[in-house]
Amino acid sequence: MFSLFFFIIVLAGLIILPYSVRFGVTLWGSIFQIYTLSVFGFYPSLALLGNASLAPTLISFRRSFLQPPILFLLGLFAIQIISLTWSPDRHFGFTTILYEIPFIIMYLVAFHLAQHHLQQLLNYIKIYAVLSLIPLMFIIVFAIKPSINLLYVKSVLAHYFNHPHAVQWYLQGYPEAVWQGKPRGIIFDPNAAGGYLGICALVFFGVGIYCRSTWLKCIAVLHWVGIFFTSVVAAMCLAIISPILITFVYFYAENKPIDGRSFRSISFYVITLLILIMQTILALYPEIMFSLVPKLLSRPKLWLYAFEALPNHLSTGLGFGGLEQVYAYLNPEAPDKPMYRPHNTLIAILAQSGIFAASLALAFIVSVFYSCRRAYVTASDTVHKLFVLFTSSAILWMFVHAMGENWGIVSEIHMQPIVATVYGLMMGLYCRATQS
Repeated sequence: MFSLFFFIIVLAGLIILPYSVRFGVTLWGSIFQIYTLSVFGFYPSLALLGNASLAPTLISFRRSFLQPPILFLLGLFAIQIISLTWSPDRHFGFTTILYEIPFIIMYLVAFHLAQHHLQQLLNYIKIYAVLSLIPLMFIIVFAIKPSINLLYVKSVLAHYFNHPHAVQWYLQGYPEAVWQGKPRGIIFDPNAAGGYLGICALVFFGVGIYCRSTWLKCIAVLHWVGIFFTSVVAAMCLAIISPILITFVYFYAENKPIDGRSFRSISFYVITLLILIMQTILALYPEIMFSLVPKLLSRPKLWLYAFEALPNHLSTGLGFGGLEQVYAYLNPEAPDKPMYRPHNTLIAILAQSGIFAASLALAFIVSVFYSCRRAYVTASDTVHKLFVLFTSSAILWMFVHAMGENWGIVSEIHMQPIVATVYGLMMGLYCRATQS
């Protein structure tokens, strides 16, 4: 009861603040999360409470709920809530839905701040960029000195910055993983750490272009370099591809032809850069070549298990935790081995809530990029166009990376707030441009 009373007091204290201040505190707090007490076995972070304090504000933004991406996402939530009724693991389903909802909250508040208090929102993002150097420092230090991972996990800080269940899991179940440098300080999962740094690099560079801020671009470059300390192959590949993709998309969209000589020069520098980067990666992480092939083969195997289990449950799915239950029947060689989750956002939603939920998730992704295209077309100058391109690339990174992980469509707790914020900023600027 004390913990429940504590959270009620914190929530009440946040609600009395102006909504714009609550938004800033929630955005900055999402970096650290801050876990304190347990309520009925559930550990709500103070960042999650910040989102809860913003929820009443949405009543005045109700017209914004009519945007197609929001409608598709709300439809997905509705089906997921219904699928809880036949889910073997309702706790997992409840937490999945609970951590998806803040995306809508953060997006809608940022959307309105961009229209009415633009400079304040940009200042919040700049402060966030400075604070994000702290997890970047953890990632680099732990990569250089992996042996101190265990010291961190056993420290008091770990129980505030990381989910207590995750800390317990590493200490009791997989202590060898700590010594191998897998936890990355504030962000335990190295895959999430790599994705987070990549998204931050794109967001900060885009906002830096829009604000004409050199120091913000420098912070973006630091995050881009930090990706290569995570030893995550997917993140490193996306880090290399993203700037090349942005360059070619910009030239194509603007109908700016590249003559043969320029194309050959660009290709030479790109190939040289790729060779240097790959050689550096292999020098720093020689074990990658031995672990990459098994990882690449394991993902399709998990997807095939999912598709074998789903033909008779396409309309409803198997519920949350249902795919894990049938794994023993589909994998008789290891009936006692726990099932790895599908490692694919759309397949996970299909398995949990059925084809209608998966269709809404896909419609949400398509509608997001359609809105990004509209924002690009209406951008009035090169600075604004480049901002939209970098923002769209950050959103694309989150979706693409999630197709090989288990973060959910918008529920990775570190990526979600900054992606929702910058997406709201982009669409708010789009509305300002169309209204003017």
